[in-house]
Order: sequence, then C-alpha cells, then structure tokens
Amino acid sequence: MEFLAAQDPFEAMPFLKKVLSTTGLGWPQRNWWKFALTLLWPWLIILVPMLGYRFGNQLDLMIRGYSELLMLFNIEIRVLIFAWKQAEFEDFLTIVQGVFDKVRSFGAKSQEFKMVTVANQAIEKAAKAYMIFPLILSIVFLVLPLLQTTAIYVMNRRNGTIEQDFITMTEIHFYELDIRRNIFHYLIYYVCAFPSHCIIGFRVSISGIVASGSIKSINLIFDLVSHKLEKIHEFSGKELYDQFSEIVNMHADALSCIRIFERLSNVAVLVQMVDTALIWICMILCVTNNPTKNSLNLVVLLFIISSETYAFCKLGNELTEKSVTVGRSAFEAQWSELPVDIQKGLSLMIRRSQKWEGLTAARFCPLGIEQFGAMVQTSYSVFVVLKERLQGVN
Repeated sequence: MEFLAAQDPFEAMPFLKKVLSTTGLGWPQRNWWKFALTLLWPWLIILVPMLGYRFGNQLDLMIRGYSELLMLFNIEIRVLIFAWKQAEFEDFLTIVQGVFDKVRSFGAKSQEFKMVTVANQAIEKAAKAYMIFPLILSIVFLVLPLLQTTAIYVMNRRNGTIEQDFITMTEIHFYELDIRRNIFHYLIYYVCAFPSHCIIGFRVSISGIVASGSIKSINLIFDLVSHKLEKIHEFSGKELYDQFSEIVNMHADALSCIRIFERLSNVAVLVQMVDTALIWICMILCVTNNPTKNSLNLVVLLFIISSETYAFCKLGNELTEKSVTVGRSAFEAQWSELPVDIQKGLSLMIRRSQKWEGLTAARFCPLGIEQFGAMVQTSYSVFVVLKERLQGVN
C-alpha cells in the first residue's frame, strides 16, 4: 500500500504526517472541514447521548458509565490541545528535520548517517505498529457486543421471550431509540456507533505515535551529540572547532525540542494521570463490591489507559536519561588533548546537563516510572478511604 510504503529515511515522522492528513491536520495545509467532521461525529453519536444518560441507580452501571466518560474526555482533550498547538509541533518537526538534514550532509560513510537511518526507520516501524494495535482493540470492542446481541436475539426468538436486553458498546441512551429491546433501533445505533468508535481508536493511535515518535527523535539527537563528543579528540585545528560548534548546536536543538514538546503535552499528561487514577479506583471498587459483566468493560478500559500511561512514563524516563548521558559523554571526553576554550565549552555542557530535563504533568510532577508507581499506590489509598466511607453510610 502506498500509504504504508517506505519513506526517505531522513524525513522526520513521514507516517505521522500522512495519518494526520486523514484527520484534516496534515501538511502542508489543514482541512478544517475534515477535522470538524471527524471531531464532531463521535461527539454527536457517543459523547452527547452519554452525557444525557443518568446511568441508573446500579453501582456497577454508574461506575462503568462514568469511567467510559473519563476515557472519552481524556482522548478528546488531547485532540483539542494538539489541534490548538499544532503550529508548535510543526516548529518541533522543523528542528528535528534540520538536524537530520545536517547529518545527511556528512555522507553515507559517517557513523552518524547510519545512526539516523537505522533509528528513524525503527521509529517509523513502531509508529505503524502502534497504529494497528488500538484499531484492533477497537474492532474487538465493537464486534463482541454485536455477537452477544445476535445471540440474545436468536435465543429469545427461539424461546418466544419478549423481554430483551441488547448489549451496547458503552452505557448510553441513544436519543429516543429503544436500542436495548428493538433490534432495528439497535442496528441503527450500531451503524452510527461503529465508525465513531473507530475514529476514537484512531485518535488513541495518533496520540501514541506523536508521543513516541517525538521523544524517540529527541533521544536520537542526544545520541548523536554523545557520539560526536566521544570522537571529538580525533579532530584538530579548524575542523575541531567546526565539530564542537555542531555539537553545541545539536544539543541546543534537543533542548529546544524538549521545551516545545513539554508545552504541547504537560496538560494532556496531567489529564491522563488523573483519569488513570480515577479508573483504577472505579475498577477496584466495582470488582470488590459485586463483580458483574460490566466489570469486564472496566478491565479493558483500565488495560488500555494504564498501558498508555505506563508507556508515557517509560518514555519520560528514557528522555531524562538521554539528557544526562550527554553530560557523562562530555565528562569522559579526552580533555587533556583539547584546547582550553573547548575544555571550557565542555564544562558548560556538563553543567547544563546536570539540570533536570524531561516531561512533566502540568509542570509540577516529573513524568517517570516512579510517578506511575506512586499514582497506583495513591489510587489504592483513595479506594480504601472511599470504601470505608461507603460502608459507614450503609
């Protein structure tokens, strides 16, 4: 397929650009009508009906319904933030592309050329794989209710049972249609909901590709800086100063990319962390009280959002470690063979690398594996307190 075909190994995230173009947010020109359609369709089919549905008085239905709403809000907020700040992301890609073009000029025999070729192709392969996984989950999530509903309808027809309770993808009251008892109303709902859920799964994939591709691209630039620092003692004269100037510029580009991506992601990361904690609390509360078929939906939601949050935290850890590695490489350079002014420049790079660099949740909570563990522990603590209060009320 042309859409999945191999691209120029020195182009920054070409697959992501193609994917974004299908939503109206692509290059070189945005299509706001297409973006508005893909944004509003799931809102009208899923979000608005869910907001108007009270979820009844059953605890498991309420927990499932509000957990699904949290998940949807999390996805939609990320989409809106990205659309609002897409110009900054284009600046990010321009910086990355500039570094890649500079490395291309080194020639195919250089080690940096090979590093970028291999790493950038790996980023593209990971992006394509990440696009497929959430879409498969979305399709499974859509097919199972249809199969269950078909089985219920066939069995009820055979037994002559009048009362029916069809299975929907989410806890929803679809406007004035009786989607839980009327098979024709259910099919109308399903035909409308199927593309809506696919669009939502598509958005989950895009957010993952943006985060993974961006952070791995920054890590690649840090790797280039570290590699060039390890070889800097091999140069002399004007070539030495040219090499050091390239190192400084690449390091500055990597730090600029971190600042841009931090502005893009810090609010979305906070929402992601809070939603994950709340869904953890809901799931434990539902399972420990009275496990039902709705508990399975919560487990699926928990698996999706927890996997995504853990991946973000792991990428945040990798980014911080790569920034520290630059300082280590500068420290381990053969200082005695370098001029005094180059030595002073290296000392400044070491001092700069000692400053923490990475991603945060709303600029106050660093993103890392430790924070993921702390979030899980906090969720369980809140659940214990909530359970005691509920037992006290009963």
